[in-house]
Amino acid sequence: MVDLKIIFILLFLHFLADFPLQSSWMSNNKSKKFLPLFSHVWVHFLLLSLIWIYFAILNAFLHFIIDFITSRVSSYFWKTWKENLFWIVIWFDQLLHYVCLFWTYVVLNSYGFI
Repeated sequence: MVDLKIIFILLFLHFLADFPLQSSWMSNNKSKKFLPLFSHVWVHFLLLSLIWIYFAILNAFLHFIIDFITSRVSSYFWKTWKENLFWIVIWFDQLLHYVCLFWTYVVLNSYGFI
């Protein structure tokens, strides 16, 4: 059964890791270098591991893949002054993260990992 309180907590933790806890160094460099992207994903992992370790591992992996792709695409649109496309990619990135959080919660919960 899906617990909406848990879903809201997960979304809040994601928000914290993706915005206030993401430093400028991470956000400005994760599209170019491994360490800033890894550091950003590490923050996500640490926050989510406060709840469930399996959930944190799976979502860190998914977050890395999503941000590896979307940070490069959004960076390209930002540099080429295509602001509309930049924001579409940012919103799509967030949508993918929310879907992953919800999907992994539902799947892991249905198999008794949560």
